[in-house]
Amino acid sequence: MDGLMVPQAARDRQVLRFGVSAHEWCDTPPQRVASLADRWPLTPGEQLGSGTSRVIACLRADGTGAFLKLTPDPAVARAARGPADPHNRLVPALADASG
Repeated sequence: MDGLMVPQAARDRQVLRFGVSAHEWCDTPPQRVASLADRWPLTPGEQLGSGTSRVIACLRADGTGAFLKLTPDPAVARAARGPADPHNRLVPALADASG
C-alpha cells in the first residue's frame, strides 16, 4: 500500500507524544499494512484518522469490512490485542466494520 503515508501534522503530534523515535515509525505504515494484509487476508482501502494512529478501512477475504489500526503507542497496541491463540501468541484484533 504505497499510498499510505503519515501526514506532516500527524508526524509532528507523534514526535511530541512519543519522541524522535516516532520519525522511524512514521515511515513504516506501508510495510506494516502490507505485512498484516498478507497475514490476515485483507484488502486495504481508505486511510482514515488524523490523530497519533493510522486507521485503514479494509475488506476481508469474505467481503466483510474491517478496520486495521496502527499505532506507535505500545499501551494502545496491547489493549487492541485479542486473546492468546493456541500457540500462546497474542494476535492484534481487527474491528468489525458492521458496527
